[in-house]
Amino acid sequence: MPKRSQTSTQVLLDRKELTVPEEVVSVQDLMVWVQSRVLPRSSVIQSVMLDGEFLSESEEHKSHRLPLSRYGRVEIASRKTVDIALDGLKNARDVLPELLQEAEAAASFFRQGDLESAYDALEKVMSVVDWYLNLVGAIDMVLVEEKPWLKHRGPEEAPEGTQREFRTFTPPHELREKFALFKTAQQEGDAMVLARLLDSEIIPLIRSWLEEIPEILEKLRAERHEA
Repeated sequence: MPKRSQTSTQVLLDRKELTVPEEVVSVQDLMVWVQSRVLPRSSVIQSVMLDGEFLSESEEHKSHRLPLSRYGRVEIASRKTVDIALDGLKNARDVLPELLQEAEAAASFFRQGDLESAYDALEKVMSVVDWYLNLVGAIDMVLVEEKPWLKHRGPEEAPEGTQREFRTFTPPHELREKFALFKTAQQEGDAMVLARLLDSEIIPLIRSWLEEIPEILEKLRAERHEA
């Protein structure tokens, strides 16, 4: 395994200096080492600064080719996953009411035959729905997987068999089936089917998300308090 040559690179995690093993030779190595060996499982890397410049998403993809010795100072900031989840859901709480209005407007436009307005509203709806599903998927993967009680309504100690799962955490394959029907109707240009699907599938789903967010936020706040 290659080793890093002697370097004066200073590495800080949340403003505290780290002693980095010689085997860590690239920026990617450093990120992997910090995430897997230094940070607790409840935290993730939020940002990386290389000599005062944030590591961009495009640079991150090629970070294995960025030698650590090139930089004089590397600053890594971490954050608890529960805090990231809380911020995302608070944002969703503000965004979803407008999403619901757009979905209702799209259904109405389809029924009226105003296809231009309908598709304009629908594009906004699907964009936000995609964002929200990605958010929930990330929360599910990094947080709920280890704490499955966060998926259930009511207290953690609720008797088995009485727990009801939040619709927010509906398995992705079930949601994909709903949206597959939606995309088929969209490709066929069937305005009335699109209106019915919005009324029967998408709008009730958004309403359930809105209804559930306060309780999910409460559970996450309790989890942060316990951490």
